[in-house]
Amino acid sequence: MPSICCCFVGVFAAYCLYCEMVKILHYCWFGGNPLPESAKRYMETWKKFCPDYEIKRWDESNFDVNSVPFVAEAYAAKKWAFVSDYVRTYALYHEGGLYVDTDVEFVKGIDDLTGTSFMGFELPDIVNPGLILYAVTPREAFYEEILKRYESLHFSAEEMRDLTSPKIFTKLLTERGLRLDGTLQHVGDVTVYPMEYFQPMGVKWKEVSATPNTRSIHHYNASWIDAREREYLFYRKHHGEKWGRVLYSFRHPILAWERFVASRRRRKEQKREHGTD
Repeated sequence: MPSICCCFVGVFAAYCLYCEMVKILHYCWFGGNPLPESAKRYMETWKKFCPDYEIKRWDESNFDVNSVPFVAEAYAAKKWAFVSDYVRTYALYHEGGLYVDTDVEFVKGIDDLTGTSFMGFELPDIVNPGLILYAVTPREAFYEEILKRYESLHFSAEEMRDLTSPKIFTKLLTERGLRLDGTLQHVGDVTVYPMEYFQPMGVKWKEVSATPNTRSIHHYNASWIDAREREYLFYRKHHGEKWGRVLYSFRHPILAWERFVASRRRRKEQKREHGTD
């Protein structure tokens, strides 16, 4: 049976660890436009469920957008979300703490998850850092590797789909052993949570199906894509994958055909890369 002294030491150590946790909630807002009312509403939920976190905004006033070629090129193209992709990783690497996109609404606290760095599945085969990111401490190796990958890239509007942060994060995680099956996993020092935690709308995006594990909801404002792409996302979100495509095809038949052709081309290229063609 442990002595009273041992118990005291254990409680004291746990208290010290808790006190040393980084309590910063980071978000990015580049481009100079005012925050939408929806973002302001979501931020109120951050304050409600993370009341002891300092909320820190990253923008042109505290980050040099010309410091990294990828960021400078994305900024020049006014693709603010791709600027944020780098800056949020930079923030967590240098300061630690929590990051969320401005279209994330909290429905429950996250402090019980902060024993490890973490993020979550958006789909069973995709991890999306835009849902939520957490770094227990600054200077973590995983975030350092993500920064290095961005620093080797150049931004191109024609190749945006290959430069999205979910692809970059998922690729590194799979290289480190992540199984693309949507299950709770520990990959090195990073925990990857199932969809129900941070993306409870499911693969059909029709409605929120929250569980006791759900901590936040990503509302997918999709600021990085153009108006017609956002319309396609809207149909998928509200009518499901199949009927969303059908409705979009009726409204924009030429664009739907171009999307279909591009999708077939990408699948063929993937088959060639894997030697299955």
